Amino acid sequence: YGMLGSNERTHPWMDEGLNSHNELRYMRQKYPELNMFTEDLPNFITTTLNLNKYTQKQMVGELGYFMNAWVAKDQPIELHSANYTEMNYWSIVYSKTAIVFDYLMAYLGEDLYDQCMQEYFQRWKFKHPGPKDLRIIFEEITKEDLSWFFDDIIKTTKQLDYAITDIEKNGDELLITLKNKGDIEGPVIISGIKNRKSISPLWINGFQGEKTISYTNQDYDHITIDYNGDMPEINRNNNIIKTNGIFKKIEPLKFQVLGSLYDPEKTQIFFWPTTNYNIYNKHSFGIKFYNRVLPKSGFSYSLSPLYSSGTKDIKGEMNLKYSRYNQEGSIHRCII
Repeated sequence: YGMLGSNERTHPWMDEGLNSHNELRYMRQKYPELNMFTEDLPNFITTTLNLNKYTQKQMVGELGYFMNAWVAKDQPIELHSANYTEMNYWSIVYSKTAIVFDYLMAYLGEDLYDQCMQEYFQRWKFKHPGPKDLRIIFEEITKEDLSWFFDDIIKTTKQLDYAITDIEKNGDELLITLKNKGDIEGPVIISGIKNRKSISPLWINGFQGEKTISYTNQDYDHITIDYNGDMPEINRNNNIIKTNGIFKKIEPLKFQVLGSLYDPEKTQIFFWPTTNYNIYNKHSFGIKFYNRVLPKSGFSYSLSPLYSSGTKDIKGEMNLKYSRYNQEGSIHRCII
């Protein structure tokens, strides 16, 4: 910070965010198994909540941003420090900046990304760079138009979301149809997965609407978007399609007690013991099943079959709803 004198009040991400990305890279290289969020939790908690599989980046970097973005309470990265909410100052300035630059680095390649950052340092040391100065260097060295990054990701709350909608076999190739369901035309990476290993990852330039691409068929178990978690996608539950079978887009069921983070590889059903009482049914006992722990847009349900001690039969409760959170409209949340 002393050598690259960016204005931390006006552009806080240029200090805190870029440093957080360097920290993320360092921790990933030196301590790849460490997760500071879960390391002090008892093992039965991390096992019960299925938290052992999540990385430091996912738990510390992504979760804060996602939780606010899911309910349309996030803010742009490029914002004066005084205009952030208390929660967003951490989750956007530190965390979101770190993960979006990780996305940019994954797309460009680490060597080219480091070349850009070294040139930024050499050109602007002992001076006062702003966002446009960093962008000029990245576009000059990469020879790419990075509007999707510096205009959309940095300056807005637009969200990144790609989905795989169809797959067809055509001889030795697969025809894979992707759909951009988000607001950002950022690059997207797909991989063939065999025995839980990524094969032949392929970056595709960003686009609007749908796009069908040709991909080498090597008898994969399934095709997935962003297998390594490089992209800050707001919804990862539409990223996988099987290469065989009838229900290609339905993930295996996974029953989990209490709740967990959303797993793109499973159709999660959470459950918890529940009781009820009223003067007609007396005490009722059963299990509540549900699909939402953290609030987000989309369909949610809860179903509670109960055995009544009063009527000696099965009663229950059911709640179905569809929620839509809106960042810019006059109605922040719509529930059907």
